[in-house]
Amino acid sequence: MYARHQAALAELTQAVLANTGLPTLMRQAATLAAHTLAVAYSAIWELRANHDTLVLRADVGWPEAAVERTIAVATSHIGFSVFGTTSAIVVDWLSETRFHQLPALRDHGVISSLAVVIPGPVHPFGSLSVDVTASRMFSDEEVRFVVCTVSDFC
Repeated sequence: MYARHQAALAELTQAVLANTGLPTLMRQAATLAAHTLAVAYSAIWELRANHDTLVLRADVGWPEAAVERTIAVATSHIGFSVFGTTSAIVVDWLSETRFHQLPALRDHGVISSLAVVIPGPVHPFGSLSVDVTASRMFSDEEVRFVVCTVSDFC
């Protein structure tokens, strides 16, 4: 699995070095995360200047009208990942008590989720989230891969 993660990160690094535009780079990062981890859904959320909402910038797997385009930071696992000190991991949404499940996740049968911060120069840029329709305990290696997908600190 480690080799697959490294190959995906190398592909993304090449896109960065080629000065790929931000929208394309975000789509590529979301796609690589979804395909490499074999998850149904992936999304990149950008923190708005007001710091209380996130806006969807790139996604994989979500039907056009299925996912909210803007979400509140306050109670979501995605918002927690932006301002928390650790990634937000939900193994089972049915028993989750820390966060409120977004309606799109519930409506599409998402059971497990992982969200990590995308750092920025002054404040966080946002979050990369991956979601799966089966119970899944994301391994430390998988969490590190998602973090490395959106961070220079790997």
